[in-house]
Amino acid sequence: RVLSDVTSLEALRDTVVGPNGLQLKYVATVSWAGPVVGFRNTIDGRKGVFVRILKNSDANTIETCAAVKAELERLRIDPAARDMDVFIFEDQSRDMLTAIDLLTTAGLNGGALALLILYVFVRRLRATLVVAVSVPISTLVGLIAMYFTGMSLNAVTLAAMIICLGMLVDNSIVVMENVLRYRELGYGPWESARLGANEVSLAITTATLTTGVVFFPVFYIDTGELSIYMRQFALPVTVALGASLIVSLTLIPLVLGRLTARTRERAGLTKPMPDAARLPAGAHVFRHVWERATGLLSRISVVGAYQRGLHWLLHRRLVAVAGLAVLIAVTAWIPFQRVGARTLPRVDVRMVQVNVSFDQTYDWSMAETVFDAIESVLDRQRIDLGIRNVHVSAGSSGGRIRAYLVEPEHSQGERTAHYTTEDVRNILEAQLPRLIPGGEVHIKLVETDTGGGSTVTLQMRGEDAALLKQYATRFVQLASDLPNVNDVMLDSERETDEIQLVVDEIMAARAGVSPFTIAQTVDFALRGTRLFYLKQDDKEVPVMAGFGEEDRRTVGDLDKVAVLSDSGDLVPLAGLVTRVKADTPRTIRRVDGRNVIAILVDVDTPNLSVVKTDLDELIGAFHLPAGYDIVEGQRLAQLEVNAENYTIALILAIILIYVVMGALFESYLLPLSILTSVPLAFVGVYWAMYLVDIPVDVISMIGGILMCGIVVNNGIVLVDHINRQRKLDESLASVVSACGDRFRPVMMTSLTTILACFPLALGSHVADVGLSSVGWTLIGGLTSGTALTLFVVPVFYTIVEDVRKWLLRYFASIAALFHRPVAE
Repeated sequence: RVLSDVTSLEALRDTVVGPNGLQLKYVATVSWAGPVVGFRNTIDGRKGVFVRILKNSDANTIETCAAVKAELERLRIDPAARDMDVFIFEDQSRDMLTAIDLLTTAGLNGGALALLILYVFVRRLRATLVVAVSVPISTLVGLIAMYFTGMSLNAVTLAAMIICLGMLVDNSIVVMENVLRYRELGYGPWESARLGANEVSLAITTATLTTGVVFFPVFYIDTGELSIYMRQFALPVTVALGASLIVSLTLIPLVLGRLTARTRERAGLTKPMPDAARLPAGAHVFRHVWERATGLLSRISVVGAYQRGLHWLLHRRLVAVAGLAVLIAVTAWIPFQRVGARTLPRVDVRMVQVNVSFDQTYDWSMAETVFDAIESVLDRQRIDLGIRNVHVSAGSSGGRIRAYLVEPEHSQGERTAHYTTEDVRNILEAQLPRLIPGGEVHIKLVETDTGGGSTVTLQMRGEDAALLKQYATRFVQLASDLPNVNDVMLDSERETDEIQLVVDEIMAARAGVSPFTIAQTVDFALRGTRLFYLKQDDKEVPVMAGFGEEDRRTVGDLDKVAVLSDSGDLVPLAGLVTRVKADTPRTIRRVDGRNVIAILVDVDTPNLSVVKTDLDELIGAFHLPAGYDIVEGQRLAQLEVNAENYTIALILAIILIYVVMGALFESYLLPLSILTSVPLAFVGVYWAMYLVDIPVDVISMIGGILMCGIVVNNGIVLVDHINRQRKLDESLASVVSACGDRFRPVMMTSLTTILACFPLALGSHVADVGLSSVGWTLIGGLTSGTALTLFVVPVFYTIVEDVRKWLLRYFASIAALFHRPVAE
């Protein structure tokens, strides 16, 4: 009978098999049976299916996730799925939407703070609103450029736009301040607008170009995470700043020129309060407070105090240089040595994973007992630890348990986020044993795809797999004693004992049996085989054939198996093979033809540079025979790549800044005095990172490169105005006067950028990327850079000018020697 025509169990039993015409029911037991249960996949104790959906590379994440959710809702309509519960454990679209909301809020807060500080300095609403116009216009131009270049709104590009918010008003502030200065000198509205914009056009153009050129070196760096993230920063920042430059030189003077109200006194800059007779009832108290506050402000001259301090310092330049050297030395000794480095910020994904591995002596019932015990430990602490769901995926050889924790923003009722993810890991690590009879338990934090997790890898390579395993095990024991290390384990499955059947080729040839036939027979005897599908009641049921359980329990049962020869005779298997017991790995990994064992090191510090130093010392002291070595994994190797790329990009950025300033100032000495602001800014960067305990990472490196282009802007504004004043008066008093004129715009531009970065620095991670480090980098760098630039740049300017004059006199004297007439 054709097997495909079998449509019932009785028909299958009556099927004729073999040459003797025997029916199947006489040589086999045919019955219904369920699949052998050897695994467990449950969610909160209920059976379930864990599905991971991956999008195409060109698909939109938010649209794809929305389509999946819509399909799940459509499935709920089906009566068969009415009682189905769906748990969404990972949703990248949710992270992205949350990132957009958080970054938008941070941007609005940062922009509001920037405009607030601008209004505090100017105390003129109309002038503040005029400057504020440059923000939406420049931002819109940047978004248009992103659209036409195919870029998307992500955490990095949004962070770039947020950082830009405080910088977009810088050019307009300088123009506005200079226009108002001319108004106060008695010029008309249009004349003030024309003269004020023309006078600072060179300075703000140079400042904008120096900010933009810092991104050029990154496009020539092809490897490393720094180049990837930096390119996302480059376009929005450069295009938006370019638009803000155009707006500041065209729209801002035009609008300011139309403001016909008389400029108020620079000391007060306040409107006179109306007469008491015109005030409404109850406003007299407000008038009194306002007049007292205005009078106090008029008596407090910050600019005057700054000029007096600068005058004192210019007459003691040696003291200034010595103090600056001490500050740099202390910074290099304390924060620079202790800040450390990492690749990317560690992102808390609120998930703890318990990995369990067993020896092959475990069967499913023994494994299930262990998993039940671990799951009960988690169930007893669901409320205390804030556990939302528990997913168990287990088998007889091992498995994992993932505890999904309640997120702080979703805390409600009894389940609240009392502990951080790392706290939960430490609590469970103290309660669960590391070793169990015939097995191991490892607890780890689940890492994100960005690589900012707590696990670093090493690779031990060599020829002999067994010898390699011995050395790797010994290295794991030594690495476990290192500081800042939670756990060290081998990323290899446990070796198994197996029985290998070695075919006696001579005996097999005599019996007319091929090795392939022997392998097929043994495979069928031990594992069985699937024959076909039985079609019944509009469904297909697979038909499995194999030896009964009682016929394959021991090795002696295998000796009873007979193999069919080419002549049709049955030959006992025991006469054809020799049994050998051996240990064998479940998987073999090779790189460049050599065996490789990965060593996983779980660390408890974000400072990977400290861990790398300790591991390098251990690797150097660990003796390996010739042909065996230990290499660092991607994350540790990426530290060096990022550091090299950062150094190259930083040096090239400074060189380009110098070239741009030299070309626009037509001097190769003046830019040197401005470049002194760069090391001053890095003093603040390292102190800020040290005080908030954040290591240097790729995101902060981007902030450091960007800061170089921003911090020189203040020096450019100062030096440009000093040059103009020195053409009329070369005394130190002219330097003090020029710096006093530029004190307000320098402070306003710096404070607007610094305050715009605060919401970003204080915010949490978004979209698997921690952005607080770039915020603190800019805050620390711009704070110290601005405070010290106001004093150090004028000091070095005068030093450079003195050196230039001395060189001119020196070379002039040499030239005079050659042109002196010879006496007769």
